[in-house]
Amino acid sequence: MKQRLYVFFLISISTLLFASNSQAIIIDFQQNKANLMLHDSLGVDIMVSELSDETVSSFDLYILFDPSVLAATNVTFGPYLGEPFFFEALTDFSLTTPGVVDLAELSLLYDNDLANLQPDSFVLASVSFDAIGLGSTTLDFRFDKFNDIKGRDAVMLAVDSSSAAINVTGPGTGHFSTFRKRHCRNPVFLPKKKILPASAFGNGTL
Repeated sequence: MKQRLYVFFLISISTLLFASNSQAIIIDFQQNKANLMLHDSLGVDIMVSELSDETVSSFDLYILFDPSVLAATNVTFGPYLGEPFFFEALTDFSLTTPGVVDLAELSLLYDNDLANLQPDSFVLASVSFDAIGLGSTTLDFRFDKFNDIKGRDAVMLAVDSSSAAINVTGPGTGHFSTFRKRHCRNPVFLPKKKILPASAFGNGTL
């Protein structure tokens, strides 16, 4: 997934090795519930805050969790780095690795445009999960030289992050199921069998 956006990050290669000296921004999770029943669905927002005079021009994030408890099903991106439909931003995500949500967005807007667009705190993206197993897990960010958040002039920002705890208990409420119903588009109705009396077999009828 990162290869598709990596070429755009190379534009700022001279600044990738230097983190911003400004105060650290905060990134954390906000979910609508922390205790789930088996088969429940969960929406989690990735929030960034304490931007002050800073902006977010791109982010590339790894979210880690226990794949025996949760399954990631979708990612939707917020509007604050630009609208991809109007070629203001590039987005990408991958859910192919169990226990990992890999998501990235790169704004194509100028820094001044981003400053006018972004409030002090906003949702970077939202991730949907299904509860597939009993137990507990945490949602954690992993930051390294390829997973980070960049601000003005594509400078890597200092980040303080936090985890979120999710508990799954049973029985489930049936919000989703793992089986499929088979439907027949043109059903065929067979006639009922005719049951003959026993006497029909003794008089040469058959």
